[in-house]
Amino acid sequence: MLLSSTAGTLGDRFGPRRLIVVALLFTAFFAALYPFVSSVPWLISLGLVEGAFTISDRPASWLR
Repeated sequence: MLLSSTAGTLGDRFGPRRLIVVALLFTAFFAALYPFVSSVPWLISLGLVEGAFTISDRPASWLR
């Protein structure tokens, strides 16, 4: 949630569509890593990073 205000600023600067595409690509990349990670701390870390990218595309989608 703390990164969503930064994402709104980036959406204003680079355009919301570009921010949404980048966030979705990174979210897909991290989601594809889940089956190959067996360590619980790594899974939690990946989930936090994926959540940050998921939240970052929400303000951008509101800017359309």
